[in-house]
Amino acid sequence: MISRRNVLRAGAGLVSAGTVGLSFAPSWAAGTDRAARVPWDRLERRLRGSLVLPTDPDYPRARHLALLQFDAVSPQAIAYCATENDIRECVLFARHHALPVTPRSGGHNLAGWSTTTGLVIDLSRIAHVTPGADTVRVGPGAQAVDILAALAPHGMQIPAGLCATVCPGGFVTGGGIGMTTRVGGLGADRLVSARVVLADGQVVHCSEDRHSELFWALRGGGGGNFGIVSEFEMRPTRIQRVAGYNLAWPWDRAADVTRAWQEWTANGPDALGGTLDLLLTDAAEGVRPLALVGGFLAGPRAELETLLDQLCSLVGSAPTSRETREQSYQAEMMSLWGCSGTAAECHLEGDNPVATVPRHEVIVATGRLLADPLGTTDTEAALAALEGGRHAGQFHNLSMYALGGAAGRVRPDETAFVHRSARFFTGYSAGFLHADDVRAGRAAAERWVDDGMLVIDPHRSGPAYINFPDLKLPNWQTSYYGANYPRLRRVKRHYDPDAFFHRPQSIEL
Repeated sequence: MISRRNVLRAGAGLVSAGTVGLSFAPSWAAGTDRAARVPWDRLERRLRGSLVLPTDPDYPRARHLALLQFDAVSPQAIAYCATENDIRECVLFARHHALPVTPRSGGHNLAGWSTTTGLVIDLSRIAHVTPGADTVRVGPGAQAVDILAALAPHGMQIPAGLCATVCPGGFVTGGGIGMTTRVGGLGADRLVSARVVLADGQVVHCSEDRHSELFWALRGGGGGNFGIVSEFEMRPTRIQRVAGYNLAWPWDRAADVTRAWQEWTANGPDALGGTLDLLLTDAAEGVRPLALVGGFLAGPRAELETLLDQLCSLVGSAPTSRETREQSYQAEMMSLWGCSGTAAECHLEGDNPVATVPRHEVIVATGRLLADPLGTTDTEAALAALEGGRHAGQFHNLSMYALGGAAGRVRPDETAFVHRSARFFTGYSAGFLHADDVRAGRAAAERWVDDGMLVIDPHRSGPAYINFPDLKLPNWQTSYYGANYPRLRRVKRHYDPDAFFHRPQSIEL
């Protein structure tokens, strides 16, 4: 089986990506000389968790994110919160000492929003997974692979993306697109309630009936805007077995595959989830791209085989390889993530003694939410852009993710996630196969992504997904939030009136 982690190993494609500036440190993370003057011992005494300072031996590991490109950012401290009250103590301490803060759950934000030169409020130890009769309570730092393992014995799942180590703290609050989006909706659509630490240290429990405007904003308004979520209560799906699939076509059929796949997924049953990857495993001259289709059906294998026959008919030719399988939802997600071992092994290296998932150098990526398929002319231009800008030692990928279904039946103003008419998430990503290639190739990778996006979104102003932040959006307010942005600003003014929680492209007052 060709897993997405294996073919997109430099970061699992667009799963948790955004357009990444090519400097190793984000420009907004300017350094300060305040660290020596901050009484960190006072905060440390108040925490059930632990505080890591630059003088501590654990500091190099503690400041790491999922990508090495932000290792140059040096926080004054990283607080590993063990309880909700630890989060509150960090917020109050940072306010008192005028420290910039950022919450960090999984550390995957590719715009660098998971770190700061001030205080990083790390939520990775608030990682409980507690199933109930009808809902599941999860901590913001619970990784997708661990949630999967904890809920599998109960026959439950909550939405997860295509990266095993992403956490709800960012995934759910930004919307939460995943393989079950069509059958079960977005991650945000499954949210029942949340506990939130606000900028003044107050803790509120929000739902449809309590602090309903904050609850609305947390479902697609983006993490780190209104407060720090200390617990999510989610309504699980109950998918027992699925039928997975992987198909590949030669590159000379890529245009036909792209056209057919868009029609096939848009008209398929809600139970069908999938991706199309037009992939250069190495963008060196002479290497031929691959056209890969994969995903799963929340249904029997026989039904899937019929659907795949329809896809092949639409393409007009048989694939060079076709693999199907029927297995549990847990086994399929582990396969999709490229996790052949245990849940503990499917963690970033350094998280635990047996973790095997590597950190990577640089990912440059962005995409758009499209309501309509790419037409013939745009498809040809998009494929030409994929083949252009060759640079040995990089992978180049044009990805499409199937949306619609259950997610498309929610009103645009029912949650903060406005893009309910989107049927596809489409974008370009580039990464590096070897660390030695990064310095020479970063600018070329960004140019290649920009050239591709000119095809998909010529004015760089189309509908965008906040979990895939694009720092080059000229009107990001409209691209991310559309008509919901004025309401989000009202929520921001009410719950964070002095913009204590802020970063680039934060909701404005």
